Amino acid sequence: MKNTNTRHTTPSIPVTDKNCSNKADFQILLLLALSLFSFAGCFSTSTLHTARPITPGSNEISVVPVMVGLAAPNEKIVDSDGNTVGETDVDLAVPSVEGQFRHGFSDRFDMGVKLYLIGAEMDFNVLLVDKPKFALSMDPAFTASYFAAGDSQVFIGTFWLPLLFDVVTTDKITVTIGPKPGFLVAAVSGGTDYEDGESDSDVYSESSADGMLGGMVGVKVQFTPRFHMMPEFNGVWEFKAQYFWWTAALSFGFEI
Repeated sequence: MKNTNTRHTTPSIPVTDKNCSNKADFQILLLLALSLFSFAGCFSTSTLHTARPITPGSNEISVVPVMVGLAAPNEKIVDSDGNTVGETDVDLAVPSVEGQFRHGFSDRFDMGVKLYLIGAEMDFNVLLVDKPKFALSMDPAFTASYFAAGDSQVFIGTFWLPLLFDVVTTDKITVTIGPKPGFLVAAVSGGTDYEDGESDSDVYSESSADGMLGGMVGVKVQFTPRFHMMPEFNGVWEFKAQYFWWTAALSFGFEI
């Protein structure tokens, strides 16, 4: 059995030629999956809240239009004979939508559940420092995304461990910034058994992991005691794949 490798969101792609007449199919599958994931929101990089937890006992719902972007280096697609059969070109900026629910448990802790088109996230925001004009929290979060089309399935899971700093705090405005390290696990499978025409997920199968590092900046504007807006930008660099993911969001938050 021969293998061919290329670089993508996951760094190494073993390809089985058992029933496959074109070794470039796997690279094309991955490119298609990556594009579809980006279009649907992929794994979420948005934050959507400040370092300070919301009021204990209160609930908050946010509706969030977002723009999801991906910048990736072009890669040659090579078949098993070493011939170049194409080139990937993934530079995307597409609209999506997210929704978030948060509950305040105490002065120092709140939790959020975020939903988007093909995934969900839970975060646990713990306030570490609380000063009149400054706050610091740690906000671990877990994200899971799944997409299936025909014979192909894609799963992406991420773990984030951001630090959030409220560096400007007034009665109406809070400015939040912070670093956002993370870890990504991806699995792709699919394909067709060309001998009998039946689906065989073992034809293409790959899983891998990658580290990420980035940051966020957001400005929360409190218009009324029960309504706020928060524009924000998040950007993260994926190390092995050398991809840059970004999300520009505008959150409309309502206390209920």
